[in-house]
Amino acid sequence: MSIFSKMKLVDILKEFELDVLQRLGGRTFSSRQFSKITREAEFVSLDFTGAGYFLTFRHDSLSEQRVVLNDPVVLGRIGEMTVGFVAFIEYRELTLECHSFGDEVFPDSFRELDVEVSTQSTTK
Repeated sequence: MSIFSKMKLVDILKEFELDVLQRLGGRTFSSRQFSKITREAEFVSLDFTGAGYFLTFRHDSLSEQRVVLNDPVVLGRIGEMTVGFVAFIEYRELTLECHSFGDEVFPDSFRELDVEVSTQSTTK
């Protein structure tokens, strides 16, 4: 059983993850719904893959249908390392994916580091 199993999302998310989710979900969630989700959502899992991680939580106001949140492009930076973020909603669960680009070693302590978040425009 995870140490997070009985915790709410607001107690688990790091500041940079809140920022990422606000940027990715800006067209999907109202600020009121986003606030409600972060206060009330239940933790499901946190899985490190070696190239990133998946953070999943559940809330009744999330869609049953699959929604991909990938616009705008949201990037994170720690020193020379750049990572990307995308989120998926399905079956009332939201999964935040953080992934590296390439062969970089993804540190297990990533979530504890000072991640600088930026948005990259997809329009040309």
